[in-house]
Amino acid sequence: MVTPMTTRRTALVVGAGVSGLTTAIALRQAGWDVTVVDRGEGIDSRGAALGIWPHAWTGLRRLGVTERLRDCQPYTRATIRTDSGDLVGHLPLREIEKRYGRPVMLVSRPDLMTALAAAYAQSSDEPIRFGVRLADVASMRGHSLVVGADGINSSVPTAVFPGDHQPRRLGAAAWRGSCAGSADQWGEIWGRGVFAGLTPAGRGRTNWYVCHAGRDVPDRDALRALVRRWPGELADAIARTPDADLLHHDLYDLPTLRSYVRGPVALVGDAAHAMAPSLGQGACQAILDAITLVGLIDADQDTRRALRQYDAAMRPAGARLVRRSRRLLRVQHANWFAGLRNAAMRALLPLAPR
Repeated sequence: MVTPMTTRRTALVVGAGVSGLTTAIALRQAGWDVTVVDRGEGIDSRGAALGIWPHAWTGLRRLGVTERLRDCQPYTRATIRTDSGDLVGHLPLREIEKRYGRPVMLVSRPDLMTALAAAYAQSSDEPIRFGVRLADVASMRGHSLVVGADGINSSVPTAVFPGDHQPRRLGAAAWRGSCAGSADQWGEIWGRGVFAGLTPAGRGRTNWYVCHAGRDVPDRDALRALVRRWPGELADAIARTPDADLLHHDLYDLPTLRSYVRGPVALVGDAAHAMAPSLGQGACQAILDAITLVGLIDADQDTRRALRQYDAAMRPAGARLVRRSRRLLRVQHANWFAGLRNAAMRALLPLAPR
């Protein structure tokens, strides 16, 4: 835990998602007075499984969040297959575990959001203020620190970084869902212009996603038709998913911003570096942003100097992840060169788990 500060400082955290709540908890534990606002009507717990890498997991553990998680498990074995079911290779999950001394953990997003909200409530007497929209810079004044953590369409950079914060369409869309039951095999399936994935989503549940480019897939029937010749566990998971647990949305990312900070304002998570889902690093990077930001502020009484250090530490990594995720998305959506792609991946990935 970080050491409480003796000087009273106030922070406004805009957004009550993963990055916002992680930042707010860390600030509260560092002795800050924190106000959290969100434009929604409550905690948004939609979504299925998130892969939390060891460094991000360590950050959550230090904040006392992991002990509240009920629905998580190690992710230690997964494959990439073609749409006909042929093995391309195994994802290097064991190598990650050996390198960091801890496996990637799969956490259901609803469970993570519940744990973060509970940890924040325990750390603060001030409840999250929902239904609040920030229209201009004036509404952010009066605080030592303002943290924009309200996602790719954040209102904070619109006011503070005008012209720099325009989401880019990725030319693709995704269906996502989770259902009861397990699958015979975890990992990704790569077709032509389409890729999909199946992972555990907690005890006795399956998380799945299908990303498609260059075609219209407006409903569940069209989605099932799209993957009807694919390995059967995918179509089965789609069929077993309740309508309320289906999500469909276009994909966007952000161009590299010139800075994550301006004056006493800092951006974290998707507000700073929204990326394609291909690398599965969005939630991890959001957590690391929050932990790094508060750690630097806690170590330096000059908040603005600490924010500049945060920008120098995190913006290069965020920019790399955005670029790599965008490039990998193109590879995953390969059409005419899908065969060449698969051959190249077979050369890169182990054919057996290590």
